[in-house]
Amino acid sequence: MSAQQIPTFEELREMFRLTDLKFQETDRTIQEVAELQKRTDKKISALGSRIGDIVENMVGGNIVDKFQTFGYEITQCHRCTTFKYKNLGISPDNSLDESVSKVLCITP
Repeated sequence: MSAQQIPTFEELREMFRLTDLKFQETDRTIQEVAELQKRTDKKISALGSRIGDIVENMVGGNIVDKFQTFGYEITQCHRCTTFKYKNLGISPDNSLDESVSKVLCITP
């Protein structure tokens, strides 16, 4: 078909069929990439969580000694403890003795 020649109905049908095939192939590729990205995101998330656990255990395992080195009178470390404000002071909500007068709370 030359630049001045008008395509026949059959030629147009074939061009549309080929275009449709290319779109279908592109759509399949996009779906495959999206699925790979989902799997990669899950793996990265799991790895990030694992690295966070490792670092937390490295630091948290020796946190009492580290604070004592700086002169703090820390004797215990509690994980996953909930605190609340009470009469402008901080008191433990659970896991600690109610007679505690001072609490050092470190949050991420």
